[in-house]
Amino acid sequence: MIPMHVEQHTLSNGLGVILMNNPSAPVVAIDVWVGVGSADENERQGGLAHVHEHMLFKGTSRRGVGEIAREVEAAGGEINARTSFDYTVYHVEMSSRFFEVGLEILADAIQNSAFDPEELSRELEVIQEELKRGEDSPMNRTSQLLFSTVFASHPYGKPVIGESERVARYTRDDVLEFFETWYVPSNMTVSIVGDIDVEEVLASVKRHFVAPPASTPPRARLPESPQTALRLVLQEHTQRETHLQIAFPVPELTHADVPAIDVLSVLLGGGESSWLDVVIKDELQLVNSIGCYAYTPRDAGLLSVATTFQARPANGFRSLPSGDLAPSQPDGDPAPTIGAEEVLEAILSLVFGVGQRTIGDDEIQRAKTLLSSQLVYQQQSMHGLAQKFGYYQCLVGDLDFEDRYYAAIEAVTLADLRRVANYLLRPETLTVVMTSPQGEATDPEAVRAIVERASGARRISPAARSQHTDERGIHRAVLANGTTLLVQQDRTVPLVSMFMPVAGGTRYETAAQSGISALMTQLMTRGTDHLSAREIAEVSESMGGSISGYAGHNTVGLAFTVLSKHFEAAADLYVDCFANPSFEEDEFSHEQQLTLEDLHAQDDQPAGKAFRELAKLLYGEHPYSLEMMGSVESISALTTADVRDFHRLTFLERAKVVAVVGDIELEQAYSLAEQLDEAGCERAPIVYNDPAPLRGIALATHHEDKQQAHLAIGFLGSRLDEERRYCLDLASALLSGQGGRLFLELRDKQSLAYSVSAYARPDLDRGSFGFYIGTSPEKLNDALAGISAQIGRLVQECVSPAELLRAQRYLIGTHDISLQRGSTRASMMALHDHYELGHGYHWSYDDRILAVTAEDVRRCATEVFTREDAAVSVVLPEGMTLDIEGFLR
Repeated sequence: MIPMHVEQHTLSNGLGVILMNNPSAPVVAIDVWVGVGSADENERQGGLAHVHEHMLFKGTSRRGVGEIAREVEAAGGEINARTSFDYTVYHVEMSSRFFEVGLEILADAIQNSAFDPEELSRELEVIQEELKRGEDSPMNRTSQLLFSTVFASHPYGKPVIGESERVARYTRDDVLEFFETWYVPSNMTVSIVGDIDVEEVLASVKRHFVAPPASTPPRARLPESPQTALRLVLQEHTQRETHLQIAFPVPELTHADVPAIDVLSVLLGGGESSWLDVVIKDELQLVNSIGCYAYTPRDAGLLSVATTFQARPANGFRSLPSGDLAPSQPDGDPAPTIGAEEVLEAILSLVFGVGQRTIGDDEIQRAKTLLSSQLVYQQQSMHGLAQKFGYYQCLVGDLDFEDRYYAAIEAVTLADLRRVANYLLRPETLTVVMTSPQGEATDPEAVRAIVERASGARRISPAARSQHTDERGIHRAVLANGTTLLVQQDRTVPLVSMFMPVAGGTRYETAAQSGISALMTQLMTRGTDHLSAREIAEVSESMGGSISGYAGHNTVGLAFTVLSKHFEAAADLYVDCFANPSFEEDEFSHEQQLTLEDLHAQDDQPAGKAFRELAKLLYGEHPYSLEMMGSVESISALTTADVRDFHRLTFLERAKVVAVVGDIELEQAYSLAEQLDEAGCERAPIVYNDPAPLRGIALATHHEDKQQAHLAIGFLGSRLDEERRYCLDLASALLSGQGGRLFLELRDKQSLAYSVSAYARPDLDRGSFGFYIGTSPEKLNDALAGISAQIGRLVQECVSPAELLRAQRYLIGTHDISLQRGSTRASMMALHDHYELGHGYHWSYDDRILAVTAEDVRRCATEVFTREDAAVSVVLPEGMTLDIEGFLR
């Protein structure tokens, strides 16, 4: 049944409307779902649905280029859109006090877009940059190959974004024809959730969405022929890792077997206790990452396993202690390395054996809990609810479908799982796509032999010193053991989030031990003195939760969100992972190897390289220059003894702050905090250690054979406790976003890039402010000069009152939106208390932002953005040079 507080209406022109009053936060989410995606395009329209996603925010008959984004951000909101195979959705989220502004803007964009020919030409160039970015990504490339192979006839095989040559030729007439065909009221749904008066909102929708009725054309999608034989694509590319994806066809979203297929996909690869993760990644240690998902859209979809790996020593590939078999090696002479063939055979042996596998009731229930918990997590944000309602109405036309789906999930049996596995997971319906580094190609005949063997062989199995409650209801206590406890009770959803930071991270590392924080926190949930890694995953997932360590610049810690009914058991697990990590040699070696492979794979991401080199230039000898994952040299030299010592120093010998937010009693939170530090530790005052200022231009240039150049520019910024951090936040907001100066000038007007941004990153010691652009190499120096010009504007001119107000409202709105999730509030409270700013520091953010004047921003820009003392990092093709003088002019 549809919940009583959800209303559905159909207007006289055919427009669907879904409304839900949710007063839990002063936020509203407004979605407009259009029932057209790339799969509805004809042969000469490839990519046009995605072009509309770009163009509908580029001006209307009443609003010029950039005004839509500026008005939304001036109202403290965010605006975005996305295109899929089956739909296009336009989304605004903002403070509910500005609801009318958001609705009117979306209605204007949807109904009155100008589709200006010059803007279209510029935006098509931007899409070309987006295409190039995708071509440079091994993951994107492999995924597109998979879809084009599985869907050889059906339009799901074509890229949503389109293809370069066709996209470049589109005219305004092409765009208008598509728009007038599909953007009709009967093919659209407005989904609005938030702190609203439903009757007033319905009246507003009727007032703004006045397009005349029109019929929706029939969908003419070419069906996919039944697959009767293995489909195989093997390619080599310039990349560091092998990307392997396999897939089997599955039915459409509304098919009766989809709930069982979804449970099966979670059992296969939906979490750390899944069969693929446990067997292939942990026990056999063959891959860096692996997962499984079921994609069930409007038409028939696919079930896919995706993994990445690098060749590794053969001793990492072995028979399991249980006696189950890994893929066999020739007697007497094992291969020196384990590569793609062994990985593929291990995965296929497990997948093809699912139908005969012994599956415990606890495993099935854990998978069901993980799937059902998504329903609870969606209720945390207006955005999640609005999207959910729009999605089901657009694809199924029935909001009751969700209730039936989750009821069917709970009804799935072992017999259902075996039945769907046996009819879906067959060698003749298998597709294998693999992209490998140059020189590591796999023989197609070897793959065919592996498929034959795997499908027929034996299967592998897988008491407080002080306490106070503030005006916001946040309880703070300092316990006898020195632990600071922060509790915010929130009964909105049945979830509890725990977050505990301690002093650690790169600020406390040396170059010789760089990366030890990240490695240690990863291992803390990979086994304790009482539980194995698999048992930790099983316990946490059976509670609908997720426990993880984290490492940052200044802190390390543990985070855990769980269904509140399981809090006491979750607290026991949390304390065990914090206090008793085993750091076993096998797990350490495995994570160490994965980290090394991730470090090597970083070279596949040129933008990341630009940022890593920028940090080295900015911070010099300061530890913020160290990479979070460490270096190949430092990670290779670390031992389990090093990690144990670092864990003792950070988690056991330093004072702790633990924040708990959610559906919980105070007594339960106290019980958790008392267990965290039985010995007791006192807080040490923070001693600041700012990095040395830059003197002159620091330049790092790296040459790579990529289609895009990546430019990062940085300046030393502010500390967390400095008021100028708010000036820099506003500078970032003025520059970034779809209504920001960088976007309007460099992307909209000059078509220099798909991605261009600025960021302010305050830190415990002095942080940074940076700029980034990814552009075609021939446009690089224009991009550099363009960024320099925008820096000059901030330094020389005061922003207008309207532009300042837009940026202030944008920051306030996005900050308010972020506070919807209990996990975010827990982390903010704990970190601000740890940094001696006060646990409620984030509640003053709005007032501090509003107190900043235009002159404050200009003065701060003058102090920070000294172009003669900047760090510049660029990754570009061989033979290209950066005109650094153009930056200084």
